[in-house]
Amino acid sequence: MAEKKANNNVLYELSNLVNTPSYGKISKTHPIMEYLRNAFKDCIELVELTDQNENNHLLIGVNHELKDIKDCILLSGHIDTVKETEGHNSHIVFENDKLKGLGTSDMKSFIATLIANIDYIKSLDIPVVISITSDEETKLYGIEHITSELKKRNINASMIIVGEPTNLDYYVSSRGNSIYVSIMNGIACHSGTPELGINAIELQTAFINEILKLKAKFKEESAVCITHINGGETPSNVVPAFCSTCFGIRTSNSKVLKAMYSYLQDKHKEISHNYGESKLFNVLTIPPFERRPSEFIIREAEANNKELIDAQYATEAGYFEQLYPDSSIVIYGPGDPNCIHKAGEGIEPNKLLTYESEFKEMLQRYIEYQHKQTNGMGMKLIPKDKK
Repeated sequence: MAEKKANNNVLYELSNLVNTPSYGKISKTHPIMEYLRNAFKDCIELVELTDQNENNHLLIGVNHELKDIKDCILLSGHIDTVKETEGHNSHIVFENDKLKGLGTSDMKSFIATLIANIDYIKSLDIPVVISITSDEETKLYGIEHITSELKKRNINASMIIVGEPTNLDYYVSSRGNSIYVSIMNGIACHSGTPELGINAIELQTAFINEILKLKAKFKEESAVCITHINGGETPSNVVPAFCSTCFGIRTSNSKVLKAMYSYLQDKHKEISHNYGESKLFNVLTIPPFERRPSEFIIREAEANNKELIDAQYATEAGYFEQLYPDSSIVIYGPGDPNCIHKAGEGIEPNKLLTYESEFKEMLQRYIEYQHKQTNGMGMKLIPKDKK
């Protein structure tokens, strides 16, 4: 094992990462943070950010200080996983020609690739920044802190790779996730004389029907799901004065999302008649990553016989698109997105090694592409002793 570590073996790194559980709160002193801190200790700069839930996140200047960067490659991943469950354990096993364990695909294989190839990445003729968050499976405060820090430090990323599992294809969009809560307040009365009150459940039912109409209308562009309903107090004798509904809208088209929400706002006001404190509000928005692949990504796909795919799941790519709307952004990582978050999650070693090779080649081709675009100007790193 020691020899593999010395050789920066990606399979060895993956085993170590999987064998270090990383679900729940990941504080500054968490073992996975200690491991990452040590793995990237020889980079130029490492900044640790702690969010309001005390989760720790890393922003790493691999070969450049984390300030005033005109153009860089940004490599982004998350280290947290879903909770351990039966058959989906936080230890690595080799079974049926796969390395299996919690996080093997989502997304410790990508982080292992970065660690195993850090010396190569440091040698690249362009500034490289690594972002690692630890709450992508929960609140996503980390990516908000990361993008805020990038803006504050005047760092511009011209190329961004988000290492979510894609089966080595190129994902050029991903659906955001907007979660809303509808609260309907009515007037309670005895159920024997319902005409004297206003039934909040009936109001909510009318609003749910509007959600379902919208779901049918935009079924090609979005996924709408009602996830929770709560209302009423007693089984039969009181007209309920309160009912709430939680629902989500997932789409990769921000215009569609805006149109859907505007429609529902109007319908909510129309149905509720402003009884009590009836309201519709947003509780979480993961921004969509909209489909607009760059020239470089299109060329890469054509040259390497890759699919340009639209992801159905939410990622952190939308946050980077908001910050860098003109950058070349792609979701591209090792592992199968169809096996994550459940027992049997795994990756074939040869596919991880293939990704490792392709990943390095992509970085080199992007640098060559950028040199051509800028006629070789503006891409050279400043020697460390002259900074």
